[in-house]
Amino acid sequence: MTTDTLSETEEQTRKRIREAKLRARLDEHQRAARLNEPLRDPVTVAALAELADDARMKRAEAESLRLIGAKTYRAQIHKLEAEARKLDDKAEKLRREELEQDRLYGEAKEPILMAKARGAEIIAGDVEIAEVARDEHGARIIHRRGPQKGLPALVYTRATRAEKLDGIKHAYYRGHLSTHGKAVALRLRAVGLAYQGAVAAANPLKAVDPGATAGGGCQPGRPGVKANEAAEWLRIARKELSPRQRAVLDKVCGEGFTVGAAAGEMRAGVPATARALRGGLAQAAESHRAAMAKGEATWVGAQLAFGVKAVAGVRA
Repeated sequence: MTTDTLSETEEQTRKRIREAKLRARLDEHQRAARLNEPLRDPVTVAALAELADDARMKRAEAESLRLIGAKTYRAQIHKLEAEARKLDDKAEKLRREELEQDRLYGEAKEPILMAKARGAEIIAGDVEIAEVARDEHGARIIHRRGPQKGLPALVYTRATRAEKLDGIKHAYYRGHLSTHGKAVALRLRAVGLAYQGAVAAANPLKAVDPGATAGGGCQPGRPGVKANEAAEWLRIARKELSPRQRAVLDKVCGEGFTVGAAAGEMRAGVPATARALRGGLAQAAESHRAAMAKGEATWVGAQLAFGVKAVAGVRA
């Protein structure tokens, strides 16, 4: 091997090292750029990419026909281009919806999207918040005259509230409780929230949200009494449930499973699981109504008195 050949080999080696270092720096810069990009909903990104691909394919097909014979295939070309424009319009609408979603999520956007990426379902919306108006010293401002005399002045602001949907809330949102109309669905939801609250109070370790009684009818500040009342509420609610209804209510209302997840866990169909949920909630309400009529139910059961007649007997 000559000296010239050796020097060329060393130069090539140095060149490869320089190129490898350059690629590594470029990769690092690209990774940093991706990390600094705003987080986007992967479902929306995938939908936009699919719409763009479909529009591009239709335009490519139209261009191919134009090259073959613009006059011969004029109608097909116009149709394909019109379909491509419709896809563009859908994509633009989806982008506007994404911007509106970003506005609603605000500073909570990243944790919400990360939760959605883990499979959680999130809803968000604008709400109006009323706060007591205060002066520069922090004292409340009181109305001195008019119909609101003596009452504190209120300042109204708008803010975004996001809520993770699971358990009975998810079932209501997805329409699993709506086969008999919205009014019945709302009452079934109330029964489900009460069941959830009773589970939270009776056994906090298995609760969807240990700190939330969710209308379960348990008074704060009395842990022992609270747990006993919750256990009694559950005993009455479960008294006439079938094994399937009991299992579905425990999973959906007690543990926060979605209807689909509960169906998978129980190896049952989603429609059958939703029917068991509705029937179980209605039966729980009916059991409380019967217990109240006999004077057996405590004030905890009375929390459902407003809607028990409307849901009693609903089985499908």
